[in-house]
Amino acid sequence: MKTNLLDELFEEIQGSQALKRTENRMLLAQKIDMGMKAKGWNKTKFAKEIGQKNSVITRWLSGTHNFTSDTLTDIADVLGIDLLDTSIETSKISNVVKVSYSPMPDGYNIANLFQNSTLLNSTSNFLN
Repeated sequence: MKTNLLDELFEEIQGSQALKRTENRMLLAQKIDMGMKAKGWNKTKFAKEIGQKNSVITRWLSGTHNFTSDTLTDIADVLGIDLLDTSIETSKISNVVKVSYSPMPDGYNIANLFQNSTLLNSTSNFLN
């Protein structure tokens, strides 16, 4: 009986928003640590470069710190790494733009397209 209750609680925790947040914080801490190692920096050197105390860096690397976007931007800049990979969102946006964009035939511009258009006439009538 107790095992079933523990299993249910564990399953609930696994799917929770809190777990996702913790995973993201740990991933950020790991990326920061990797960025420091790539530069050959220890916590003291990183703290000096970013203008923080060693204790703050320790907290950042613990995987429990809730970063602000400004702090993440500062860290990424100092380490020269991308902590917030937005390529998925960017590709989605560019795909929408690609789908909705149609180049005009050579020699045409917006005025040419609407010159004899009923849309232009109906718009003019509406405005008058």
